Formats: sequence, structure tokens, C-alpha cells
Amino acid sequence: MIHTVTLNPSLDKTAECDSIDKGTLNRIEIVSYDIGGKGINVSKTIRALNGVSTAYTILGGAVGTMIKDVMESRYIPLFSSTIEESTRINLKVIDKKGHLTEFNERGPKVDKKNVVEIMHALKANVKPMDVVVLSGSLPVGIQENAYEKMVTEIKKLGAYVILDASGEALKQGVKSIPTIIKPNRKELCDLFGVTTLTNTECIEKAKELVKKGIVLVVVSLGKDGAIYVTKDVVYQAMPIYVETKSPVGAGDALVGGIAYGYDQKYTLEEIIKISMAAATGAVTTNGTKPADSKSVKSLMKAVILKKK
Repeated sequence: MIHTVTLNPSLDKTAECDSIDKGTLNRIEIVSYDIGGKGINVSKTIRALNGVSTAYTILGGAVGTMIKDVMESRYIPLFSSTIEESTRINLKVIDKKGHLTEFNERGPKVDKKNVVEIMHALKANVKPMDVVVLSGSLPVGIQENAYEKMVTEIKKLGAYVILDASGEALKQGVKSIPTIIKPNRKELCDLFGVTTLTNTECIEKAKELVKKGIVLVVVSLGKDGAIYVTKDVVYQAMPIYVETKSPVGAGDALVGGIAYGYDQKYTLEEIIKISMAAATGAVTTNGTKPADSKSVKSLMKAVILKKK
């Protein structure tokens, strides 16, 4: 069973336009809306792969009600802790060249009791060998070491923990040694306090994290694909070139593929292929919509692995 945690969910508005010019009128050609927040996007991907996950999140106001309704319509089980303030709305603007500009609200203030409620729900439902995904930014009012504490508690349940965070939340979270982490190149740079890392240096830094006890470190490299590092092997998965509609949510789809593969007891090579295919499929859809299972299976055949 897979469980996803989104402490700072959102309603995502994706706007597509010909170009973006500062200080003048820009006309939007296509607008799409979808429920979001990184963990919720992971659950959407798992559902698209015909898998099952329970989503745990914090919701409030009319936007929160909308998210509940959409999750129910998509048959994604949901546990939510309630707040008075409305859940945030994020704006993603994409031009014809594929350049993405994001305007993300900080979101409402959340009380510690809301996180405690989610942890109680996890402790009641998570079984040994389950997969728990902690994903996304921390809301206002929650300490930066929240993921560190959650990883520790979830590991006591005998579950595998996937952490996908950035900045101080990631830096604190890795102290508790999650099973898997998925930083992108910039997040890995920030984790180690450096400004740039080559692909080779990314591999070396990932190996350092594996030596500390993390089972799998996945570093997304954009146009260079992604690297997957364990104590035994290093793979670079080469990018699959497709027509891009929206890069939004590709990283979350990657995590969704990893979680699904891990839960299904796939081999590492199978996990790499399905996660890369899910991420690639996501960029061919509008907004933050995941690719369907049929598309992902087709794309898996195009994944090329290079052992490093």
C-alpha cells in the first residue's frame, strides 16, 4: 500500500500563452485547473498507473472542498485535517517555447495539531513494507524539521519512506535517513552548500548520501535525464524526447513511478523505466495531469539505461 503526504496542497491554475512580456498585456490562450501539491500529484500518478494510494493532506475553505470533491471523483482515498483558512491557489504560466514561470502562494498558516492528526492517521493505517511519500513544501507555522520527525516515526512502523523536498526541509529530513530521496540538481547543490554540480559530481554526492544509509538517491537532471544511485550500482536514465505541453508535475510523476514500482516489488531497472516513463508522459499532458497507464507502458520501451 502507498500513502502520500501533502502538508501544503493547492489548486493549480495553468495558463498557456504565446509569450510573456513584462509590464504589458499578455493574452492567455488555454487555461486548465487541477488539484495539486506534490504529494497529491504523486497520488494522481499512482492512480493513472492503476495503483492505489491514500492521500493525507490539510485542507480549508472552498478550495479545500473542491480538492476533496475531485479526489473522491477520481477514487483516490483521502484523509484530511481541517483548517479555517482556504487552501492556496498556484499559477503556472507556460509560453510557446516551453518556458515555465510559476507564482506559488505561501499557503495558509497551519497548526502543529494538524500535522499531529496526520501522523495519528498514518500510525493507524500504515503497515510494515508499505510505502509512504513525504512530498512538497512545508506550510506556514510548521517547523523546518517536521519531515525529520515524520521520517523517524514512519520508519518505526516498518514502512519505506520517500522524501521529496527542498531547502531546509530536505536538509533536516535526510538526517533521519529516509529510504529514498529525489532531489533535482539545484536541490542537491543546496543540500551540500555548493553553487554547481556536474553530472559526475552529482553521482559522487549521491554516493555520500547512500553511505549514510539512504537506499536509493534519485537526482533529476533535466535535459540529461536522471541518475539512480544505490550502494551496488549507478544508472543514468537518458531523457526520452517527446513534444512537451507542460513540464509542470514531471518530478512528481517521477516520484509516483518510483513509489508504485517500489510497492509492486519491481527490480531497480523496472523502477527506473516506469518512473522515467511516467515523468516523460506527464510533460505531454496539459497542466499537472499524469499520463495514462497505456502511454507509460509504451514510453517504458524507450528508456535507455547507462551503467556508470
